[in-house]
Amino acid sequence: MRILFAACFLVVGLGLALLLNGLTFTNSLLGIACASAAAGLAIEPAREKSTQRGRFRANWLLLGPSILLVAFLVAQLPSANRFQAGFNRKMKALRRAGRPPRVLHHSVVDDTSARG
Repeated sequence: MRILFAACFLVVGLGLALLLNGLTFTNSLLGIACASAAAGLAIEPAREKSTQRGRFRANWLLLGPSILLVAFLVAQLPSANRFQAGFNRKMKALRRAGRPPRVLHHSVVDDTSARG
């Protein structure tokens, strides 16, 4: 059952890292938490020699990607923080100008040209 929960946490952590909603820092923090939970669930049975051979390998196969995902997300945190701060500034400026912003693929699009 632990393997199933660890796999779910790993998938959720990876999904959070892949979200394109402009909140890259927040998504990275949540992804780190989920991937760390997956690693925590996978490490205990991976260290025990009494674990069945198939489960032993499965735990190591979950532990490796979990640790790599945590390392990647921690390494990109400073960049994610800068991007999210800029994104939030652009959104605030558009709201102050009275124009509802449209968000398209990590960039704020000014839709005044579409209004005519």
